[in-house]
Amino acid sequence: MDQYLDLGSGLPTRPATHQSARAVLPAARVAYVDRDPVVTEHGRGLIPAGVRYVQGDLAEPEAILASGDLTGIIDLSRPVCLVLTLVHHVLDPGTARAVTGVLVRALVPGSFLIDTTLTGYAYETVANKGIVAGQTSDTDTTSEMNKTAPASPFHPASLGLLGLGAVGLAIWRRKEDLTD
Repeated sequence: MDQYLDLGSGLPTRPATHQSARAVLPAARVAYVDRDPVVTEHGRGLIPAGVRYVQGDLAEPEAILASGDLTGIIDLSRPVCLVLTLVHHVLDPGTARAVTGVLVRALVPGSFLIDTTLTGYAYETVANKGIVAGQTSDTDTTSEMNKTAPASPFHPASLGLLGLGAVGLAIWRRKEDLTD
């Protein structure tokens, strides 16, 4: 994956999305989106070439996707890793679902979604806690690990789950990292 779109990112922490992506692929392009003009202005001074801060409001996903600042670095006609970490709680649940839907529909097959939600934030099941990683495909897929409940109220059913599926963040690992 060589393109990352991190929404509601705030200022970069360590390791930031661009640092993690570039540790694997040095030419990876990353766009951070935040609505706070102070964050975006200060963030621009902290990032290297090939990484961009875009000012945008998560509640207005169409405007973000159409932003020349975003499309100048992220090619939405190619696969993108969409990062939505701990941002759903700033919107009411209905708006958060709608926003996630708009963003995911903009992704092409081969794209990924990293989606985290707060534990206990209006969710009833353990499946709705922690991190979810999904991959877009040409067909509507469901996870073998979780066919009965959505991974999160915001995780579109059209995305399959990767790794362990929807689990607590502290225990989520890639399959190849697990040992018997």
